[in-house]
Amino acid sequence: MSFHTFTTMSGSSLIIINIGWDRPFQGYFMTIVKQPVNMGETDTTEDQEESLFNHLDQHRPYPKEINTYLAELGNL
Repeated sequence: MSFHTFTTMSGSSLIIINIGWDRPFQGYFMTIVKQPVNMGETDTTEDQEESLFNHLDQHRPYPKEINTYLAELGNL
């Protein structure tokens, strides 16, 4: 498996994108997670990690072409 991790900010949240190739499944995968940036405040239920996209929730979780996920990134 090979993958790349990209991070960016959206408001006060950190967006973490993992995308790569899974050799055993012979396809691409991608997950996108939104993590609130805690500025020294106590954790609340609202400050939990949120999954924005997970390849395992898709009809074809390991597509052979990366364009499927690039389009999804464009939508988000």
